[in-house]
Amino acid sequence: NDSTILSLKSKKQRISLALRNLQLLYPEVSIAEEYAGGLDPEDDKFLDESFLNDWSVLGILYRPGQFLSLFPVLAKPQSQVYFAGSHLSFNRSWIVGALESAKRAVQQIMKKSLNQIVVDYL
Repeated sequence: NDSTILSLKSKKQRISLALRNLQLLYPEVSIAEEYAGGLDPEDDKFLDESFLNDWSVLGILYRPGQFLSLFPVLAKPQSQVYFAGSHLSFNRSWIVGALESAKRAVQQIMKKSLNQIVVDYL
């Protein structure tokens, strides 16, 4: 997946790619000035977090076929506690997975709170 490809790039390459892609999304804003403050991507002030290189994210690894059997149990709310995180997504170790599971958890909360089906607008 993309996270594997990006984790193999240098910090400068990852940050440059992210800034370039943000600029494509927001052409009316100078991303280099507004977000990066004109800093060089190699500057230590840049936060550069690669999920695949972070030991705290790699804490959950599934064996082949294990995710599909465990997901329904792991993602099930326990009383008033709801679970989210990239480990509860098909896009593990990637921010997309964290967002997908957060969306699922919010939908579970809304469904329980409103006692109705939540329409998926995202």
